[in-house]
Amino acid sequence: MKRSQIFLGVIILTVAGLPITEARSAHATATPRRAPSDSMEAQVVAREREGWDAIVRKDFEAYGRTLAPEYHEIGPEGYHDRALALRSIRGMQLARYTMVNVKVARVAPDIAILTYRGTLFGTFLGKPMQTAPFSYHNIYVKRNAVWLSVFGEETSVP
Repeated sequence: MKRSQIFLGVIILTVAGLPITEARSAHATATPRRAPSDSMEAQVVAREREGWDAIVRKDFEAYGRTLAPEYHEIGPEGYHDRALALRSIRGMQLARYTMVNVKVARVAPDIAILTYRGTLFGTFLGKPMQTAPFSYHNIYVKRNAVWLSVFGEETSVP
């Protein structure tokens, strides 16, 4: 766990010095600096929404296609590699979700960090999910013209 905290700290410090672009979101409060539909920012946000939409539809194979083979995540349930994340997500009955304050930082031409505040509505393992917002941080890489998530982090927001 300590290694993942150090890794996350390095990512946050790296991002702190990068220009952040607000991406178009149905719930975003600020106007994006640039938002053509083919922009890197729009593509990354669309890919994140594809993953959530797949979970709502219970299409876990489609969700898996948004994750890189080496994907891992840190969240309220702890550390998950890709296989555990894909098994765990099957316990979620997601009715809907929100994404606000969506921002994308370009790290390199084919690497981006996506951050946003989100709320999930539904159940997990038969129990209602916390409806308080979470802060989400995802690292995406572009491979063979497809954006894939390689790292995800979810933190409860008080």
